[in-house]
Amino acid sequence: GQADLVLLAVPYDGHDDLVASLPLAGKVVISCVNPLAFDTRGAHGQVIDGGEGSAAESAQRLQPDATVVGAFHHVS
Repeated sequence: GQADLVLLAVPYDGHDDLVASLPLAGKVVISCVNPLAFDTRGAHGQVIDGGEGSAAESAQRLQPDATVVGAFHHVS
């Protein structure tokens, strides 16, 4: 793509597969993805990477040639 800056705002379900498939090398990626699950309890946070990681960190691992930052994480 032509963009230098990419805003990643997608549901967490399928996040890793999508991020791995995108041409993000050399781009700044702003991730506002929250790892949320939805079930009979309603929306709730998911523990990922044993509680030691975030969606932005996962995106960075998948796209090591991009610069990934996390922002806009507003969850009530």
